[in-house]
Amino acid sequence: MREVARRFQALATPGRWRKNENATGEIQPGSIPKTGGRTALVPGFMAGVQAAHDRFGKLPFRRLFEPAIVLAEQGEVVSPVMGWWINSKKSVLSQLPETKSVFTKPDGKFYAQGDLFRQLELRVIGDDAESLPASSCFSSLVEASAFFEGGSLGYSVTHDGGRLDGLLLRKLDWRIRALAVTDVYSSYFADEQRFPAGSVEFDHALVMRDIIREWHKAEDLYAVSRAA
Repeated sequence: MREVARRFQALATPGRWRKNENATGEIQPGSIPKTGGRTALVPGFMAGVQAAHDRFGKLPFRRLFEPAIVLAEQGEVVSPVMGWWINSKKSVLSQLPETKSVFTKPDGKFYAQGDLFRQLELRVIGDDAESLPASSCFSSLVEASAFFEGGSLGYSVTHDGGRLDGLLLRKLDWRIRALAVTDVYSSYFADEQRFPAGSVEFDHALVMRDIIREWHKAEDLYAVSRAA
């Protein structure tokens, strides 16, 4: 991993990546900065970690995530160091509303030393199942699988309000399983200002594991102003 990091660091020269006026020196959130962890954190990083564990690891793979699960469920008290970092990076953390919402409390103030830092924006708990719930809008797992397998093109928002960033997923195999959900929560869909009570209903959850895939840049979408 260190050798990979050194090679990526060598590639990330000032002239290789275009810059704009934002605080990170990036053209968009998906570009690679000159310094920092993201310089070496390529999309296949986690797959590499799993491959290293498969070859050299001693603990059960599931056990590796137990500390992270406890933190996600119970949260942690902001330490002096963490509080200092959040305070010193307020301008960067405020660039995107999605990022700012992670590091601010419901009153809009940034988390500070002594606060309980806990995120409950999206939570899904369940176990593998052989079929979808009888109430699902899909008649079978096969039908649901076919529907999502065909949706390989997606778009994400950018700093430019008139452009959507295109991303294409190419998969070399496709395997999914149903998830029998015992608990689900989304702060986005729970917001009754967006969705009045009773207007949204959870349908089903699917799990994809060990999918061989590639991510490719797709053509961006641009807003077109209409003549009055």
